[in-house]
Amino acid sequence: MMVPMYLTPVPNAYDSLSRPLRFAHAGSEDGPSTSDPSPSVMVGGDSARTLGPWNTAYQLADAKADAKRKREDKLLDERRKADRDEQAVYASWTPQKTGERPASVPTLRSRSRAVCTELIEHVTSLAGVPDDVRHDLQLEVCRQRKMTPETFAKLFAAADVGQSIKIDDCSLIEEGVMREALREAVHPGLGELSLQLCGRGFTDTVATALVHEDDVSFAGIETLVLGGAYRLTDDGLAEVLRRASGLRSLGIPNCSRIEGSIVNRLPEMTPKLTSLDLSWCGGISREILSSALAKLDQLVTISLDGVVEVDDKLLASDQVLRGMRNVSVLSVCNTKLTDAGLGRLAAALPKLHTIALDHCQVTSRGVTAMVDACPGLTSVSIKKCTRVDDAAVAYLANAAELQTLVLNGVGKGVTGVSVEALLRGRSSKTLANLDLSWCRHVPEKAIGFLIESLPSLKTIKLFGCNQLGKDFSARVRNERVSIVGLDGESAASGSS
Repeated sequence: MMVPMYLTPVPNAYDSLSRPLRFAHAGSEDGPSTSDPSPSVMVGGDSARTLGPWNTAYQLADAKADAKRKREDKLLDERRKADRDEQAVYASWTPQKTGERPASVPTLRSRSRAVCTELIEHVTSLAGVPDDVRHDLQLEVCRQRKMTPETFAKLFAAADVGQSIKIDDCSLIEEGVMREALREAVHPGLGELSLQLCGRGFTDTVATALVHEDDVSFAGIETLVLGGAYRLTDDGLAEVLRRASGLRSLGIPNCSRIEGSIVNRLPEMTPKLTSLDLSWCGGISREILSSALAKLDQLVTISLDGVVEVDDKLLASDQVLRGMRNVSVLSVCNTKLTDAGLGRLAAALPKLHTIALDHCQVTSRGVTAMVDACPGLTSVSIKKCTRVDDAAVAYLANAAELQTLVLNGVGKGVTGVSVEALLRGRSSKTLANLDLSWCRHVPEKAIGFLIESLPSLKTIKLFGCNQLGKDFSARVRNERVSIVGLDGESAASGSS
């Protein structure tokens, strides 16, 4: 309905001026007030920068000044870094100007493996093939997703397997095939049974059926790995362990239905056990872990990657530390371990020589404390520990004789200073494997000089190092070092 114009109320003259008046008089909602002592925006004051165009102008001026200051600081840092690089030991390195890095000549063994993998469905038997050759072949077969039920039963889990069954991908093997194949393959002379991604086929039903077969014996097995057995429970694993009294190494990574009752019984069921892998077994409680680790005082190798209950409180408790006193190889990746727990843990493990701390919350302080407590370290992995810097790497390189060092994804904390420490420290004569993937603040000169100077270096990984030229590997003079991650290889595989 239209309202006649003569009935429309005339706006108050003051109402039409109220909004600009409020902007002109900060702190007043209803217009000017003689009782308001705050200064007007027109004459300045703190409130002047909270209104309209004045605020925008001040923000633009401040942003411009801040940007200029940041540019100057960045240029100063770059000049300092350039001066430091020019004085570094690697400053004199110059790449070779011509030539290409010669491609490695494939060995007869690798060529034979490739041919067998391509024609694996036509191979009738692997009888008489040594265990290491058989293992290399199954790795390639699994990599190409050719480990079918027929191939598994006919070649790699047959009656003539020898002393070792190692399959890295059993994801296509169902219960019936798994049961029949292992019934033929498991014999008193079998020393190792390692099945990865076996959740589809290795179940409680299969475990119970196998141990009750008269011609199946687990007595000779010393190494048992059942990776990814998501349908295996504590009861099914207990059935196998009762028949494997000579077991020395047990791995049940990614077994999600393991709740821990069997872990608590390991000391009496497997008295010879020296290696235990419980990676990503999220169903085990803190109390069971603490009790089991305290009792398994003969363990030398422990892997607790991804176990949610592992933190400073668990690993630094007195009973756990007493039980782990003989540990020399420890992996606690993706746990809640911090500097405090690492320092106390390292102080209680005098025999420790290999440790993996990937994706943990440790800093340079924790790494330094670990080195002080464990001078015998030979292998250290601190992948994605982004709070570790040059100081810790230098301290590590000078104090220990490292053979393997993983700095993958550490980030901007690792620069040419770390490389210089590796060139001059105790590790310079022993380092064989180095991973600098995604360490993009390490100069190209530093990496080139490192490859050509370290006498024991065999492999260096450089995934994601986009500061290196495309022909970097071809311009390095040391041909005996395997450079992984450049020249067309997928960088994504190094970031996982």
